[in-house]
This record gives sequence, C-alpha cells and structure tokens, in this order.
Amino acid sequence: MPIPLLLLVPWNPPAPPSPPSNPWVPESSVNLWDVIGLAAKLDELTEEIRKLVGTEISLTDLISLLGRFVNDDDLSDSERVQVIQMGSYFARNTGHWTLAPDNLDHWLEAGGLQDPAQIMDYTLIKDQDPVIDTLVDKHYDVIVDGIKKRLLAPPGVEFPASPTTFTGPFGAPIEVEPAESPLAAGGEETLYYESSTRTTGDSRSDLFNAVNAVNLVSQVQVKSEVLYTGEWQVTIVDWQVWFWDSYDWNKNNQFVSIPLNLMDRLPPDLAQYRSTIEDALKRNSLDLSALQSITVHDSQMSKIEGKKVAMPDGSTKQPKAYPIYSNGSWSFDASTYDKDTVLTIPPP
Repeated sequence: MPIPLLLLVPWNPPAPPSPPSNPWVPESSVNLWDVIGLAAKLDELTEEIRKLVGTEISLTDLISLLGRFVNDDDLSDSERVQVIQMGSYFARNTGHWTLAPDNLDHWLEAGGLQDPAQIMDYTLIKDQDPVIDTLVDKHYDVIVDGIKKRLLAPPGVEFPASPTTFTGPFGAPIEVEPAESPLAAGGEETLYYESSTRTTGDSRSDLFNAVNAVNLVSQVQVKSEVLYTGEWQVTIVDWQVWFWDSYDWNKNNQFVSIPLNLMDRLPPDLAQYRSTIEDALKRNSLDLSALQSITVHDSQMSKIEGKKVAMPDGSTKQPKAYPIYSNGSWSFDASTYDKDTVLTIPPP
C-alpha cells in the first residue's frame, strides 16, 4: 500500500492546540492538525474521484499516477492507457466534450477494427477562422495562378504535370490525369488544390483537441471566354471544399490537453486544506500542473501505438492511427471575402 503523500511532509511536534470553535463556522469532519486523519479523509473520496475519471482509485494513487505520467516515469503500457481513458472520461462527462474523447477512444480500439476510418461532419470546421483564412489567403491565390499558367501555356503542356490522386469526401479517391487545358481556347476546367490548415486557434477547445489540423481540398470549376480584345474572361463557376486527416501520434509536439482542475473540485470541508495538500505535493517533487490538466504528448502515445495492450480487467486495447474523412463538401464563395470571381486576364 503506498504511503499517503501527506504523511511525507516534515512534522515538528508538538502540534499547537486546536483553535477554539466558532459558532458561526460549521464544524469540519477533519481536525485541522491531524495530518493522518486528513490523508485518510482524502483517500475516502473514491466515489468523487470515480465520478470524475470513471474508475475507482484513491486520490493518493491518482496523484502518484498522474505525476509519473507527466514525468513519463517508468509507466507500463496499461498505465498509459489508463490515464488516457481517465482523461477521455473526464472530458466527456465533466467537460462535456464529444469530439476529442470520441477520437481518442476510437484510437485505442482502431487496431482491432477491419475499417477504422471515422467520418466527421464538415460543418464543424467550415466557418472556423483559420479554415476561411486558408481558403482566402492561400487557396484563392494558387487557383488564380493556376488559371493564368493554363492560359499562357504553350501547346503540348499538360496539367497537372503527372497523375495526381486527391482524397475526396468519405475517403473516395479522385484521380486527375494530365491533359492540355481548354481554357485558352474558351472552355471549362476543374482545378484542385490541397494544403494543411489549422481548424481553430483555441487550443483548449473540444475541436482543437479532436483535430487541430486537417488537409483542406479545393475543387474549383472555372469557365473561360475569349474577348474581342484578345483578353480572357474567366469565371469561377463553382468552388467545393472538403477535408481529410490522419489521427496519429507520429508528429513532433502534437498533444491533447484536457483540463481537470482537481484542486478546485475538493469538497467544502476539505477545500480549507488545499495549501497543506499542495505543500505535500511540492515537497515530494510532484508538479501541481498534473492536477490541473492531463496533457498527452506524442512522445508518450507513440510508445503504445501499434501495440496490443492487456488491461487489468482482462480487456485489450490496440491503439492505432486511422483516417478521418469529411462527410461531404461545402460551397465556398470567394466574393464574400472581397475576392474577384470573374477575372479579366490579358494576353502575354
């Protein structure tokens, strides 16, 4: 049985007498000067802890486990999974998140699934500022540049330069074969462009911790007309956007952060001892931030990805990367953001 952390605080007897009772202050169930009693009282909070993290564990053991997890100190694979499950349970049931715990729980099972792909609702990201900024500031410029290159290309030049496959909605492949552009003679063509984008700038949000970045794909249909002046008038007829991603833990500095704030959740009769508890943690070299949030880094997750992990209850977990696909596409109107959708392009 582990020694309660509070018992490791240096104690200088004799303790001062208990302060006189105050009729205006409710009596506490714990003697202020009884450290052993306080430690025991804290470890009786198993039901409160279970409601927070979804498993029966004493506060002392939880603090010890989280401290070792934060410091990546000699954890077994099953203990890593246990902390991840605790964080996911807390995020779902106390933080009221859905996306991040869904993706995290699915990652723990994906290795045992024949088709582990997840489908995600595109409306969750279509109006996010980073996504719109990427379309307006990057995709638009690339599409316009692609139009100009096609109009000015000499005969025999094909676009794209080599066969290219894009990942479409629901994961369906879209194959684009090289061909001469019909735009110079007046015609229609569909252009594609793909780049990475952040989904949101709020690192403490459900969405960020579910998918903080995705691959954004633009499918743009354009139509050209040769003017009597020799110029071209090119119209963006339709612009469809979707995304896809890979949920994995193989990237540098990738993380999920789930706010716990456990010290703020102490019952009223124990909250007055917060400074004593925090002092005990500090004296035992435990980072108080371990009780504020569970932050899972790629360096920790990659140690169990691809493994089959036996859990204490006899179950197994098989963490593995899996793809996430958009459940469709949405229309994007660049003119809403002061971008021309009818272009007049001069001849060379």
